[in-house]
Amino acid sequence: MAARSVIIIYVLCVTCLSQVYAEVSNLELSFLTPEENDFLHESIRLSANTATVSTGDGGWVHCFFGLDTVVWREGQMQSLCWGEELSSTTSEAVAISGISRNSYAFLFRGELQVLGGRDFLHWHNHWLTFGPASNWYARDLNGDVPEIIDGRRVARLGTETLWVFDERQQVRRLDIDQGEFTLVGEIQPELKNYLGSFQVIELWDYVAFFGDLGGGIMKKATQEFVMNHELKLASLVGADGWSMVANSLHLTLNQNPEAVIIDADAIFNESAPAVLIIPSAPASAEAGISWDFASWGWAVGLIVGAAGAALIFRRKHPTLMASLAEEVPNLASASEPIQRANEPPVERRTREPQPEDASSDVNVRVEKPEPRSKSKKSDQPAATVAPERKRAPTARGAAVEEIVEALVQGGDRQYTAADLNGKFGIAALSSDESQRARRARLVRQINDIYKRKHNRSLILRERDPKDRRHLIYRIKP
Repeated sequence: MAARSVIIIYVLCVTCLSQVYAEVSNLELSFLTPEENDFLHESIRLSANTATVSTGDGGWVHCFFGLDTVVWREGQMQSLCWGEELSSTTSEAVAISGISRNSYAFLFRGELQVLGGRDFLHWHNHWLTFGPASNWYARDLNGDVPEIIDGRRVARLGTETLWVFDERQQVRRLDIDQGEFTLVGEIQPELKNYLGSFQVIELWDYVAFFGDLGGGIMKKATQEFVMNHELKLASLVGADGWSMVANSLHLTLNQNPEAVIIDADAIFNESAPAVLIIPSAPASAEAGISWDFASWGWAVGLIVGAAGAALIFRRKHPTLMASLAEEVPNLASASEPIQRANEPPVERRTREPQPEDASSDVNVRVEKPEPRSKSKKSDQPAATVAPERKRAPTARGAAVEEIVEALVQGGDRQYTAADLNGKFGIAALSSDESQRARRARLVRQINDIYKRKHNRSLILRERDPKDRRHLIYRIKP
């Protein structure tokens, strides 16, 4: 009976998959040329993970195969397929249409992400996102954002990590969730001239480099690099397209039906790996800190040395110090003890002058200074009391944990900035800038706490579809 159930389930699965494959393989998109549609069908036949087709004018068609077949044509935001061909006619799509050529396209959390690219005159570093429910909208980039983001030099190293190479062959890491750029390092000098104006194509576990004199394969997990002189940029520029099938790259050159297959596993295992990236150590910051401590040490040492020299000089030359005190009365008074306003008068002991033949006994008399006259209250200016500043409630430790629990119990919801201020208890702050800074700090603390338990953020920032100038905070437990 069990065996019969397994056979029935297997037949149903094969039947469903066959129907899905038939529907996808018969997909004809109106915004693609017949050659581009043929390349799309060939990639589906190869069970490719992704495919890229040349448009012949310097642009590309990006294809992603999974639960849904997603196809997007560069430079035309409305040329889009998400399981079926879509027609995007919103004002956002019309406004940004035609500015994303040579961009980097990828899928993240069920949405199409388009990073960087150029128009016909300039490069830019826009970040545009499309979702079947939200349509096109823009995202913000923070941190050490490069001046130019060329999609041909971007590779995805992890679920939430991109590497972006700039024209100076430096590499920056982009945290996709936070939109934060961080400088990683630069390509070592021995490989800079070798790679030149290289381009990259990502595979499942590797990144393939195509350079001027040759290229190589980098393993994502370890960032180790193996050179290969056959991976030249000229062959990639003349390609009609390529498909990524696991760790194999299928290149179609000059409409040749026989694709060139590049096996990344075989190339990486045939030679000893080398270091590709030299990390950017925070040497400048550490050097600055150590120099500050050194300068402070020198200053303190000079002050202590000068004070010690003054004391030694005073003990060894009392006569000279006395003459100086007579010439400068303020010097003697400066050495007297300081009398505070609320302390009793300080008794000052003076030595009586003695004749030359006087005995060795010294008569000492005590002079008590006259008590200060108490001034009238009317003579003293009234002290002004500064108004007490209101302190906004702070959320630390257990308080942040309570906010996290409350947000999780609230479920999948959206909050405006004002709603979130009330939720955090910071709406009493008078300044909008203070509220914004405190809100950003609390969002970061909450996401850090939630990431430690669930390996993802709890609060996501999104643009308000009603007013693109403002943000909406989405809670996704």
